[in-house]
Amino acid sequence: MKKYSLILTSFLIFIFMSPIQANEIVTIQFYDEEAQLIQTQTVEVNEYFDVPTVAKQGYNFLGFNTALDGSGEYLNSYKAETSKRYYAVYTPIIYQVHYYADGKYLQTQSVPYGNNAPEIAAPQKDGMLFSGWVGLTNITEERTVNAEYVLIVEETPKVEEKPSEEPEVSASIKLDNKKDHNDEINEVEDLKEKNEKNLTVIKQENEYNYFPLFIVFLGTLIIVLLILKQFKSKK
Repeated sequence: MKKYSLILTSFLIFIFMSPIQANEIVTIQFYDEEAQLIQTQTVEVNEYFDVPTVAKQGYNFLGFNTALDGSGEYLNSYKAETSKRYYAVYTPIIYQVHYYADGKYLQTQSVPYGNNAPEIAAPQKDGMLFSGWVGLTNITEERTVNAEYVLIVEETPKVEEKPSEEPEVSASIKLDNKKDHNDEINEVEDLKEKNEKNLTVIKQENEYNYFPLFIVFLGTLIIVLLILKQFKSKK
């Protein structure tokens, strides 16, 4: 009797528990590569959920992973079992960059999308100087880059010129001219000095004192008058 009671009890528990398990709700969340939420879905256990489209320019989508860095489990079943978070994982597209110099192929480098292609050694060119590669930055497609050269301009060495004799001759001429000029100045000064002396003499002559001559003339006149007076008195 006890045995049948135990079986009946187990059967009843199974019947009551089955609807609960069938109606259990789980949450599925999708994030981008920067851990930003894209979408949240709530579904019943064992139901299927939708996977969002997460295309990204310049990158190949690898799938949704339970780890942000892609080190976890990738999503391979769209049937919900438990609540989970999934992160989008990408890998950059690799483009080929071909190097040329003067139309001659040199080599090819593989460069991830958006990166810069590396500098490589360029062949030397007579009379030209390598200045760089054109088109190495921000690779977003398969590309050909070319070496660019500039003309080497050689500077002509400066030749030191010996001083010519002309400056000395010029200096001598200048000295002679200066000497002649000084002689002319001295002659003018001498002439000026002579003129000043002559003017002084003339001025002195013009300023000559006639008073003594007048006294002599007056005395002579008086003497003559006295002589004439005596001569008359004798007569």
